[in-house]
Amino acid sequence: MSPLDAVWEWYEVACDSMRFAAHRIRTQPEEVSAWPALSPMDTDVAVEKLRKTQAELDDLTVLALFAVFEQALLDRLAAASKTLQQTVVTAIEKSLAAAALGNLDRWPLDDILNVCKAEVDPEVVGLVKQVKAYRDWVAHGKKRKPSARIVPREAHDRLSEFLRALRIAISPNPATP
Repeated sequence: MSPLDAVWEWYEVACDSMRFAAHRIRTQPEEVSAWPALSPMDTDVAVEKLRKTQAELDDLTVLALFAVFEQALLDRLAAASKTLQQTVVTAIEKSLAAAALGNLDRWPLDDILNVCKAEVDPEVVGLVKQVKAYRDWVAHGKKRKPSARIVPREAHDRLSEFLRALRIAISPNPATP
């Protein structure tokens, strides 16, 4: 099971719910008044509000996927660090390993991603860095235009491919919402 699966599951449920809401509003416009967040709007305005909400959900899903990915990556590297530290024999080697590998969570993420090029195709690392840049854009208030728009499916696929390369538990690709 992938660490990304839980995020993908709630994303699919939320997308289905918004599609259902938009369908109901279009087919039974008199029900808009029953939805406090959409009332008192006409049908077109309510559907447009749902469209904008979907766009926000997509951005927040990329952010959530990346947060889960980052923690899975740090956990994997922490385990590798412990294994490595157990193989060194001299006191100076142990001290050097502890200094070099300690506090991985404080390393710049781009540096961590670059280290992973030893096992992950550099092109995949570049694609993950694009997801990171988009995540940063979302997380920091969407100032200016992003260098590339990343949709949840792309983020999921890129992050999954990276995790697979590091042999972090991954299930097959989920269905597209």
